[in-house]
Amino acid sequence: MVKAAYIDSHGGPEVLTYGEVPDPVIGQNEVLIKVQACALNRLDAYSRAGARGTRREFSGPHVLGGDISGEVLDIGDSVTQVKVGDRVLVNPRLTCQQCWYCRSGETELCQGSGMIGVDRWGGYSEYVSVPAANVFQIPDNLTYVQAASLPTVFMPSWNIIVRRANLRPWETILVPSASSGVGTAAIQLAKNVVGATTIATTST
Repeated sequence: MVKAAYIDSHGGPEVLTYGEVPDPVIGQNEVLIKVQACALNRLDAYSRAGARGTRREFSGPHVLGGDISGEVLDIGDSVTQVKVGDRVLVNPRLTCQQCWYCRSGETELCQGSGMIGVDRWGGYSEYVSVPAANVFQIPDNLTYVQAASLPTVFMPSWNIIVRRANLRPWETILVPSASSGVGTAAIQLAKNVVGATTIATTST
């Protein structure tokens, strides 16, 4: 058994329970991670409350938390891209890895997608198992806390600004909702990575 913060019903913060849950197990294409940091974002709050399409039927505890960083403790038999002891960051977006979109590198369009912490147990736990395809090594100059702050806000920003829009330094970008997590990530990418002129709007 491992220590975790979990829910067994939807509601406010009071439904979060700290206790023991079964040890995570790994399949041949999965990785076991000792969690060092797990960010709290809006999706976690929605999932806890059962809002915005996250409502579920409970048959036991569910562990939230998608933005995870930690150390690899064990790997499945078919895993080759990471090894035990690696410092890693987890991409929380789950994809089927089999549809046309996934095989062509457009995983953001996968029709069978889900999220770690919503569709499978997440990182509010001592240990978590995740697909090896979702694990990426992080450099030594990035702390676990810094790493865990990145995925949910920077991945969609990168997909929109760099992969889809192919923003160029001589162009201008408008970032609405600029005070949100994705908005602040988009500003940083547009200004500091691409070098484009950046205009931001927010409600106040």
